[in-house]
Amino acid sequence: MSKKKNRPHGHCCKICGEYKANEKFSGKGHAAHICKACSRLSTAEKAAAMDMNRLMSFPMRRISEGEKKWLKAKMKDDCPEVAKTAREVFNACFPHAERNAMKKQLVINTLSFEVHTEIYDGYGDMEMADCRFTIDRKSRVLTMTDFQAEGEGQSVTLEGGQMAKLLRYIVHTLEIFMWEQNYPLRPDEGIMTRFLMGKRIFLWKI
Repeated sequence: MSKKKNRPHGHCCKICGEYKANEKFSGKGHAAHICKACSRLSTAEKAAAMDMNRLMSFPMRRISEGEKKWLKAKMKDDCPEVAKTAREVFNACFPHAERNAMKKQLVINTLSFEVHTEIYDGYGDMEMADCRFTIDRKSRVLTMTDFQAEGEGQSVTLEGGQMAKLLRYIVHTLEIFMWEQNYPLRPDEGIMTRFLMGKRIFLWKI
């Protein structure tokens, strides 16, 4: 003869999320799934407690559009604790959301960076690189200035599609606008970056 499963006595409150004894619920509280303690809270406090309860148990998986919409709305909640927790949960679910938002705002017209270090050439030999690269989106000109050759420069004009592909690779794949944060170096060899959202200018120096 099979044994009956022992079911816990009590009820779960949908406000605080705790499982409490039946004595902790009133007659109406059983039907509403709200314990006596939570029933004394104000409407705003009840809503905040329910939101926090849902946020603390938010699924760490591929969430639906409805869940994402709800989470974004809670990031602007009037309750500071709810808004802060919602942002933390959103960043955990979408770790690259902030970077992707920055990428959409960046429009590069001019990009300039300098290389002063030893590099490997195509044959695997080490050689010193001391030069500056400049990209002008409007003129579609890529210029390399070699400081070791007394500032001698070489330029090449790219097609519109090639220039767009190059800049897209620099921003979306290399993410150079985040290098200062991703690769912190010593002050004397740090990466200096500056991008102005208004003028759409990005300067990068190694």
